[in-house]
Amino acid sequence: METGIVTLNWQRLDLLAARFKGNCNALARRDADLAARLGAHVPTRQILIASEGDVLHIGVQKNPGEIERLNYRLTPGAARVLADKLFPKGLYNEPALIAGLDQGWLWQMLYETPAEVAGRPGYHPPLYFLAHNLDQLWIACHLHDWRALLTDPRVILFAGDDAVAQLAQALRSNIHLSAPHVSVTLDPALWPAGLNLDLLNGAVNTHLHQRLDAAIATHNRPLDSTRIRSGAKLRVMGVTSRYTTFLQHSMRDWLAAFEADGHATRLVMERALKL
Repeated sequence: METGIVTLNWQRLDLLAARFKGNCNALARRDADLAARLGAHVPTRQILIASEGDVLHIGVQKNPGEIERLNYRLTPGAARVLADKLFPKGLYNEPALIAGLDQGWLWQMLYETPAEVAGRPGYHPPLYFLAHNLDQLWIACHLHDWRALLTDPRVILFAGDDAVAQLAQALRSNIHLSAPHVSVTLDPALWPAGLNLDLLNGAVNTHLHQRLDAAIATHNRPLDSTRIRSGAKLRVMGVTSRYTTFLQHSMRDWLAAFEADGHATRLVMERALKL
């Protein structure tokens, strides 16, 4: 029997294995470890799919002849409405976090929303996507052709019970990542008790300020002139910008002079605006 009101024409989801494989291959370019774990993942029960109008139903085979439908919150239409509420001007203009996967429609809708930030031409804010477990990601990667999404550098994806902790670590360790400004929680179980977006961002900001204070303290230490007089080799950092060829050429010559004297040099330039 089917535990639902309408009898549906259920099919095995793994019939879409070619799409799944394409997504895994795309993910491997960004995260080889997650792609390998996802590709090797086998759900404990057979996953089935059926359609009813524009709604997709996902079910699991419990016993012979008995199918249990999985509960989902967002149809494609509902995901579109939610995406329009998040970004009413039709432009993705600030970093967003989606905590939970559902069937993946909100991920898809936000990814398709044109990215444009006033005053920052070419900047595409990151999209933070969190999946609670590999079962959910396995299902979504059968449903959607996400080869472009999974290879896009602005999509930051974490999967697992500790997905929020993975996100926090990424924000602490990479100062070039912009913290999410808005969030939607589709799976409340992803958030550890007592934690939300504001508290997460606050903890990350505290950590980054501590790093900055330590760097400033190191920078402000008096220069040991005896090292220079004794001929000790220096480590020289030169700062330039991709938006001024004059500074690029000038800094190149400065660092070349230091290198000619045997000193180690490093050139620092801001990254491209597109993440």
